[in-house]
Amino acid sequence: MRTPAMRIPHSQIQPADRTRPQAWTPCNKRTHLIWIHLSLTAYLLLFAATLPAQTPGRAMALDPLHQFNSSIEALVKRVSPSVVQVLATGYGAVEESSRSNMGLAVEKQRSIGSGVIVDSNGYIMTNAHVVSGAQRVQVIIPTLAADQTPLRSLVSARGQVVEAQIIGTDRELDLALLKVDRAGLLPLPFGKYGKLRQGELVFSFGSPQGLSNSVTSGVVSSTARQLDPDSSMVYVQTDAPINPGNSGGPLVNVDGEIVGINTFILTDSGGNQGLGFAIPSSAEIRPFTPQRDRNERSNDLSESGRRARPAKELRIGCV
Repeated sequence: MRTPAMRIPHSQIQPADRTRPQAWTPCNKRTHLIWIHLSLTAYLLLFAATLPAQTPGRAMALDPLHQFNSSIEALVKRVSPSVVQVLATGYGAVEESSRSNMGLAVEKQRSIGSGVIVDSNGYIMTNAHVVSGAQRVQVIIPTLAADQTPLRSLVSARGQVVEAQIIGTDRELDLALLKVDRAGLLPLPFGKYGKLRQGELVFSFGSPQGLSNSVTSGVVSSTARQLDPDSSMVYVQTDAPINPGNSGGPLVNVDGEIVGINTFILTDSGGNQGLGFAIPSSAEIRPFTPQRDRNERSNDLSESGRRARPAKELRIGCV
């Protein structure tokens, strides 16, 4: 006898491989977040491993203060080979307090100043009062050294002593042009005086108190200071330390361009008080450079016709 098949409603049929979805419990949610956190951490660690190591030197190179320091070092390294020390020897009157009973009136004198190379063929600019009355003028040209460690810089600062010839002077402007028998020197370019601004960063190079290859820094206190109302001569005023021996050295901007020739200070003590003055790199200086006529030998190199008289009722110390 055949048994009839049992019919099961379709709604009651469940596939053998289908599982019911589990409810989203707080426990499952926490586990999911932990896995996401671990995955992100592993990814970041893997990404960091591919980056170059950040060394202390690299970190300092990215620091603005170290970048500023490196820029100044590069500027000094570029300008220093163009700055010379000027040695002038001659005879001058003996001061009253130094005279003996024999009444000697003259004695051998020596002055030390600074100068700047303005032409590669051996032309050097300085102040007229540095070489005034000199029978012999020598300049010390710094020796170039690739390694500027402290001991190496001490050796290079001694430089080469070279005889110099006075091509011409202008006592009114207090400028003098020297010539040495050397070629291939490193000259400094002149900056445009019209672009000079108050507050601009400047550097003074020279040999204060005979200490060659010295550099100080400051700002332009005034772009045009007229010390004598009756004179048309103006000066660049700066608070960059300038002392005796700096005369004739360059005052340069951040581009290494000459913006002035250091010439005197106002002082009560005889030393720097933040009141230094430089002859500006205007049209009054440019005619002194040898580009105008190398064959001309004139005792008055000024083509501007301007006259500068000593300022009255001011304590001026030539440096």
